[in-house]
Amino acid sequence: MKESKFFFDYVFDHNDDNIRVYEKIVDPLIDLFFNGNKVTFFAYGQTGSGKTWTMMGKQCDDMKSRPRYQTGLYDLASFKLIEHSRKLKLDLELSFYEIYCNKLYDLLNNKKELDLLEDAKKMMNVKGLT
Repeated sequence: MKESKFFFDYVFDHNDDNIRVYEKIVDPLIDLFFNGNKVTFFAYGQTGSGKTWTMMGKQCDDMKSRPRYQTGLYDLASFKLIEHSRKLKLDLELSFYEIYCNKLYDLLNNKKELDLLEDAKKMMNVKGLT
């Protein structure tokens, strides 16, 4: 049997909340972005594993406390993106798309199906993305 090695930047457990994940993973990416780098953060995993909750946030109810909202990574990132954009007097544009079953969907346009095309410069472009 062949041995495989895997490397991870961080490993989180069930006690870590979205703020902790944001601080360790996403916040440094935003700094890189404003220093001229291209960055992305995304969730990948099986259905039901918590991707939407982590990225979008969720109302959290438990029997011990009143309902509260667990802020998602997109919201947390947007606060810093907007703050930096205002300071630097930059226009901020964003898009959201989902890849599901080898298809792309525009999450800001009623899940309209999109095409991924390669241009003459060998760059990939999502055609029609809002």
